[in-house]
Amino acid sequence: GQHNPSRREPVYALGIMLPYHYWWYPWFISWSGTAFDFGISFLLFYKPTRYLIAFPSALMFHCMNKMMFNIGVFPIVMMAALLLFVEPNSLTYMWAVAARRYSIANVALRLAYQNHVCYATGRLVRERAPPERDEEAA
Repeated sequence: GQHNPSRREPVYALGIMLPYHYWWYPWFISWSGTAFDFGISFLLFYKPTRYLIAFPSALMFHCMNKMMFNIGVFPIVMMAALLLFVEPNSLTYMWAVAARRYSIANVALRLAYQNHVCYATGRLVRERAPPERDEEAA
């Protein structure tokens, strides 16, 4: 049939059906989001809570914003902006570990050996891969 504007569709948030006639729901979402925005800044600036509490909380908050509201790329930009709170030494260390651990040759070798693919494939990848640099010699 035709769309009836007087009939409201239920809102699904966090897997729970919350109909519009709950007057408190928009207020709760608005004020809890505001409280989170004000509180997360203190958790991000305080180093002991930064990585274990603030980052996962902020990521979940922005993922929920992306799913619940049509606000464009804002949540994605804010998730990327979380990198501003990572210390430069930590970022350099994480980048080096990821580059060493997830280099194409290492990933291909790991997959080949884990899945019991023939030995020749792993050997071929290892021989074709560029030599790894020794960081102590550099």
